[in-house]
Amino acid sequence: MTSGIAPVKVVIADDHPVVLVGMKAMLHQDGRWRVVGEAGSGRELLGRLGGCECDLVITDFSMPREGSEDGLLLLRRLQRLRPGLPVIVLTMVHNGALVRGMFAAGAAGVVAKTAMTRELLVACHAVANGRGYLSEPMRKGLEAVPWLDGARSQALSPEAALSSLSPREAEVVRRYVGGQSVSEIARQLSRSVKTVSQQKNDAMRKLGLANHSQLYEFARNVGLSS
Repeated sequence: MTSGIAPVKVVIADDHPVVLVGMKAMLHQDGRWRVVGEAGSGRELLGRLGGCECDLVITDFSMPREGSEDGLLLLRRLQRLRPGLPVIVLTMVHNGALVRGMFAAGAAGVVAKTAMTRELLVACHAVANGRGYLSEPMRKGLEAVPWLDGARSQALSPEAALSSLSPREAEVVRRYVGGQSVSEIARQLSRSVKTVSQQKNDAMRKLGLANHSQLYEFARNVGLSS
């Protein structure tokens, strides 16, 4: 770090202590960054920011804990609490709908946890210099990332993506993630199993979801399921 330049104050959050230790070690090695707060849940992170001055937040996307927010809800709360505060998200999520949703909810950068050791400091420098950052493993799976040039508001939120579905597709998705089988949905809606299955698959394609695991994750983050 150049003498006389104040370090960037960082608050880090992850529900795995070993990840916090690793992040802190990487940031300290660089010298430009100073960790001024740590949190193990969304609630703790919001509490830290309430009484701590910082220039950057690095947080895990999924920190499930009873009574505490994570995911897109946490990102939105962070933006309401500290508008304009840069946030870098660490995540295992790779589906396009949720990655776009992270940027739409206010993230300045998204780093795949599998690439954290290679990319975290690169992302920190990019964000500190006013640029966006998207992890290389995720970038390969997206056709366009306009927010990287400062146009994050153009990113399509999951809620907006959901509105792109037809009413019938949306109904099938809501029922499916709510625990009903394709056969049950078909019987209750008086449609054929083939039709319901096709509507579910069409909805997943429109949302950019590759499998049912991603569908359930998407549903949880937009409030379609508990």
